[in-house]
Amino acid sequence: MPIVSVASSLVEGRRRSGPPLAGIEEVPWYDLPGRVETWFTGWDSGRAGTLATPAAIRRDERLLGITAACPGKPLTVSVVASTPMDADGLAALVPFAGGLVGTTRCGRPPLDEPADVLVWDVGSLTADALGWLGILAANRLQVSIILVESFPRGDSVRAALEAGAKAVLGKPLSVEALMGTLHRLKPVADGLGEERVHC
Repeated sequence: MPIVSVASSLVEGRRRSGPPLAGIEEVPWYDLPGRVETWFTGWDSGRAGTLATPAAIRRDERLLGITAACPGKPLTVSVVASTPMDADGLAALVPFAGGLVGTTRCGRPPLDEPADVLVWDVGSLTADALGWLGILAANRLQVSIILVESFPRGDSVRAALEAGAKAVLGKPLSVEALMGTLHRLKPVADGLGEERVHC
């Protein structure tokens, strides 16, 4: 039986230096919904998933076991980050998470963002970024916004969600968390021939 430890924001620095308990997957609290979605989606499709993979295995080898675990038509994802390197890194990760990269930009996202999903690496969630998030969410109701923040805290995550973000993920960005978050944002049939987003 896999054992997962849920870590608080206070152990952020320790998480970057590696898991403290051998064989136990440590997941930061803000990544847990996306990671659980990925695990359950994999199990539902008959895959053992990464929780059945030894914790000591290399991360790139673990990716091979989850890249096909996000079924259905891929969502078009726009990527925005503060630097070209961060934007390129996010854009390279999106296909592994089951998304289709639309546009890649630096700076802040425009108000006419055309994608299904916007992944915005804000670095640190400042008041300016939070204000722009609120304007963007109000102007593009059909675009689901995922924020990537360096050190998510309870107050900043709550403020982002209240401003219109669908999720806040941390750095280093887990492909499992991003994959599960994208899967949660996919429209699903509600039995009446209509589609809705299951969040």
